[in-house]
Amino acid sequence: MLEVLIKSEPRQEVKDRALEHALSLKRLDLIKLLVLHGADIRTIEFIEVLRIWEPTIIRFFLDQGAEFVEGSPFAVAFGEGFGLQLARGASAKRNIQSLRLSSNIK
Repeated sequence: MLEVLIKSEPRQEVKDRALEHALSLKRLDLIKLLVLHGADIRTIEFIEVLRIWEPTIIRFFLDQGAEFVEGSPFAVAFGEGFGLQLARGASAKRNIQSLRLSSNIK
């Protein structure tokens, strides 16, 4: 049902807003469906993708050509992540390591 609605939606801004919402819900299935039917990943700043700390979603955005250099989003996210590490301990550290692995960062 959702796929039918997305396919028939002519307005780009509606698709792009739905993509933002799917990202906030951490729903890779919806993100993929929306992108497949025309939602534009460039409407979302990559730092927002990094902030959700979901390696599979981050990888998807990278694979789709997300801009990951301009504005140094990895540096910003890791800076924020290290603050989280202090606040939440080992859990944040595992998330940071997971991001590094999924992004092939040494």
